[in-house]
Amino acid sequence: MQGGERDATDLFNELIRGSIRQAFGQMMSDEGEALSGPHYWPHSENDYRRAGSERGRAYLDGEKEDIVRPLVRHEENGEVPLES
Repeated sequence: MQGGERDATDLFNELIRGSIRQAFGQMMSDEGEALSGPHYWPHSENDYRRAGSERGRAYLDGEKEDIVRPLVRHEENGEVPLES
């Protein structure tokens, strides 16, 4: 019984971690879109532009997680750090 409980706990934790990863990705994507406009339809009057994406790392529950974050650049100031 204990082995099954451990497997269930591990599965549940992985599902939670996956949900959090997905939420972080969506949050960063939404922030990039708010700055530069919808993907493939940028605001022409805006000084911000999408500039692809970049691999990075974030901490989740004390462990490093690989993430892909959107890059946004300002016309004059270069890459814009996302608050999220």
